[in-house]
Amino acid sequence: SDTPRGSKPARIARAAAALVAGLLVHGALAPMLAQIAAVLQIPVIAGLTVGLLAAGTVDAAAAGALAIAIGLARARPEQLASAPADARAPLAVALVLGTALVAGAVHRVARRAHPRITAALVAGAILIVTLDLWSTTFDLDATPLHGEIAGFTALAIVPPAGQPLADNEFYQRVLGLMQRGDGYYHAFRRAYRENPRWGTDPYSIAGYRLPTLFWFWRLLPGKPRSLVVALLALCTLAMAATARLAFARAPRALAVPAAALLAAYFLLPCTTNGLLMMEPWAACVGLISVACAAESHGPRGRTAWAAAAAATALLATLVRETMGFLLLAGLAASLRSPRLERRARLALWGAALGGFGLAYAAHAFAVAGAISRTGTLTSYLHGGLENLWLALSYATDFMGGPGTALLCGALAVAGGAAAREPGLRAHLLVALLAPTALLLVAGNRALLASGARINYWGPILVPLLVALAPLSAGALRPRPARE
Repeated sequence: SDTPRGSKPARIARAAAALVAGLLVHGALAPMLAQIAAVLQIPVIAGLTVGLLAAGTVDAAAAGALAIAIGLARARPEQLASAPADARAPLAVALVLGTALVAGAVHRVARRAHPRITAALVAGAILIVTLDLWSTTFDLDATPLHGEIAGFTALAIVPPAGQPLADNEFYQRVLGLMQRGDGYYHAFRRAYRENPRWGTDPYSIAGYRLPTLFWFWRLLPGKPRSLVVALLALCTLAMAATARLAFARAPRALAVPAAALLAAYFLLPCTTNGLLMMEPWAACVGLISVACAAESHGPRGRTAWAAAAAATALLATLVRETMGFLLLAGLAASLRSPRLERRARLALWGAALGGFGLAYAAHAFAVAGAISRTGTLTSYLHGGLENLWLALSYATDFMGGPGTALLCGALAVAGGAAAREPGLRAHLLVALLAPTALLLVAGNRALLASGARINYWGPILVPLLVALAPLSAGALRPRPARE
C-alpha cells in the first residue's frame, strides 16, 4: 500500500479491521466452542486479536471495548453462563480492554526486538480454539441431548434395511454393510435399493459417491471414535494451513478469527452423523491444497509446493467430485504463472486432472448396469440466489449464521483480487468464483425431516471463504523492515 503505516487513514483502517476481527472471534466462540471459562476466555482472545491488529493504544482500547460490547449485546445469557449475570459484562469489558492494551504494547516491542513473540501469541490463541473444538466435540458426542442417544452410540449402530434413511444415515448403512464383508459398490447399491426413499438403483453415475472416503473409513480401527478423531485431525490440519496462509500474506492476528470461524463451522459435522458426509472431509483437504498453492507462489519451494497443491486438490476431488473447481483453479494459475514455471505447473495440474479423469472413468465402469435411468443430471439444474444462500446457511449455526459467511465471501474475493502474483490471483479467484457459479446453476434439493430445504454443498465453499478472508487486509500488514 502507498498509504504510510502511521497515517490517519491507515490507523482508522487498522482499528476497523481490529473491531471486525474482535466481533468475529466473539461470534465464533460464544455460541458453543469456548469450554475453558467462557466469560474469561472469549474476551481475552478477542482482546488479544484486537490489540495485535490496532494501530495504537487508544485504537486498541476503543475497538476492543466496542467489539466486546456489541458481542455481549448479541449473545444470549446462556452462552456466557460461567459467571453471575451482574458481573459478566463489566468483567468481560475489563478483560478485553486489559488484554488489548497489553497485546498492543507487546506487539510494538516485539516488532522491533523479537518478531516471533507476536507469532507465539497468535499461535497460543489458535491452540486454545483448537483444544476447544476437540473438547467440545468429545463432550457433545458422548452426551445424550434432547432425549436422543449419544453421538458415539448412534454411530455404532448400523441402520436397518427398510427404514427411510437420510443421506448421512444411508452412508452409515453403506459403511456397516462394508464392515460385514460387502464390497463398496455392492453395499452402496444394496443400501440404496433398501431405502424406501428411493427403492431403486441410483438413477445415474452421479448418484453413486466415489469410493475413496468409504475405503478410508473401513480401514480405521476403533470406530466410531476413530471416525471423529480422523475428522478432527483433518480439521486441525486445515486450520493450521489457514493460519500459515494468514501469517504469510496478512496481519498475523487475523489467523485467530479465521481459525475460530473454521472451528465453529466444523463443529457441526464433528458432533453429528454429518461427519459421514463427504463435503466436510473434502473441504479440509481443499483448504490444505489452496494453502500449498499460495506457498508455491512464494519465494521458496515453488515446485515442491505446487506438486503438493496438485496432489491434495486431486485427493479432495476424489473424495467429492464437486471439488473439481480446485483442478480448474490450478490450471488457470499455471497459465498465468511466469514463463519459466508455466510448463512444469501445467504438467502437474494436467496430471492431476488426468488422474481424476481416469479414476472417474473406472468409477463409471464399476457402476455400469447398476443404474435405474429413471432420472437425468438435468434434475440438478435448479440453482439460483436462493440455492446459493442455502449453501452459505448450511452448518453456520455456530459461526454467526449466513451473514458471517457472506461477509467472509466479500473479503475473500477482495483478498484474492489483491494478490500480487498473477498466478496466485488467478488460482484464488477461480477457486472462489467457480463453486459460486456452480451453486447459482445447480442444487441438490435436499430436505430436512421438517420439510425445510437445505443445501449440503455449502462446505465446498464456505470454509474457503473463511480461510481467504484475512487476505483482504494484506495491505494493513506491517512492512517487513519494521517487524
